[in-house]
Amino acid sequence: MDAVNQTVDARVRLTSTTVPTMQPINGTLRISVPLSELIIEVQQLDFYRRIVLSGAQNTAILNQIEAAQAQIENGLVTLAVVSGTRTAGA
Repeated sequence: MDAVNQTVDARVRLTSTTVPTMQPINGTLRISVPLSELIIEVQQLDFYRRIVLSGAQNTAILNQIEAAQAQIENGLVTLAVVSGTRTAGA
């Protein structure tokens, strides 16, 4: 997660619960609020999908990014890793 650039990057891992010995299949997921897009790619399956996000979806994602960032910052202050208080948007 990059709160400054308003993006989320993740690894996607597909596994089989029916046949646990099967090798997992890995891919990537990228969400970009400024570009209003979600991209998921699984090269092993030759799968690539780009989805254009709506304004409401962008707002929801941005709210989640900001909430996660606030929790991280509050935790660092609470644990005295950094001193001071958290100010929204600072």
